[in-house]
Formats: sequence, structure tokens, C-alpha cells
Amino acid sequence: MIMTTLHIQLIGAFMDMSVATLTGIIRALGFQATAVKIMLFGNYVLSLPVIYWFAFHKGYGYKGLWASTLTGITFNFSAFVGLLYFADWNKAVEAFKIRK
Repeated sequence: MIMTTLHIQLIGAFMDMSVATLTGIIRALGFQATAVKIMLFGNYVLSLPVIYWFAFHKGYGYKGLWASTLTGITFNFSAFVGLLYFADWNKAVEAFKIRK
């Protein structure tokens, strides 16, 4: 049973670890409020309905559960990468100097 979803779980674990790492960088930049909104949207507004639809409505069961969990994780990862890409790093450095 686990072997049929292992490849999905491995992708999910990599993405989830990446999100955890990016969360630390986002906290250091002071974007916690934005990160919370992204995580809430990705995990609850986006991922939960997809999980319900695949696992129960479409009848994929635990395979649908694991596969659709990647929806929220991938959204969070992509949004965090975009947030960091478009962040004003010079402004973040100046804010850090003021805090220190």
C-alpha cells in the first residue's frame, strides 16, 4: 500500500522541507503576515477541497489524498519563491540594521 504512493510522498517531503526552509528566510525578512496568509490559503482554501474531491468524490482513496496534498504544498512553495524573488533585499537589510 505504501509503495504505491511512495513516489508522491517523496516529492511531497522534498517540497515540504523546502517550504520549511523558505519559511525561515521569510521570517528573517519580516514577512510573517504574508506567509501566514499564503499558508492558510494553500493548505485550507486550496488543498482541502482538492483532497476531498480526489479522495472521496472521485474515489481514489488514500492515493488521491496523498496526490492532492501536493497541490497545497506546491502552491506554498511557488508563492514563497515568488515572494523571495520579488522582495526588496536592500530594504530588508536597512530594517535589520535598525532592529540591531
